[in-house]
Amino acid sequence: MKKIYLIVIFLFVFSLVTGVFCDTSYATDYSMEKCRQMIELGNEELSDKDLNAAKMYYRRAIQQNPYCNDAWVKYEELMKVISKNEPVDWSKLQVQMEEKEEDDPFADFE
Repeated sequence: MKKIYLIVIFLFVFSLVTGVFCDTSYATDYSMEKCRQMIELGNEELSDKDLNAAKMYYRRAIQQNPYCNDAWVKYEELMKVISKNEPVDWSKLQVQMEEKEEDDPFADFE
């Protein structure tokens, strides 16, 4: 009788563990991709000197993936600049846009 209980418990735990990893891996990939997209949109708005729109996109990136260090760093630096209520020194807000490689034939499709 104990063997049956052990088998049932083992199957139950095994099904929980495998189910949890399958569902979260897709959700994690999706949230990381959305976070990356929000950071790129924030960088574009920052290069257009629209601070409020950039702040909104960085905040959305943090909401998509709270563990993304890049989103937190960009949001923090932007908030430091905004909170000073001084004219913005654009040299402090350097945005590094990703450059496409010229040799990559699929660069236009990404």
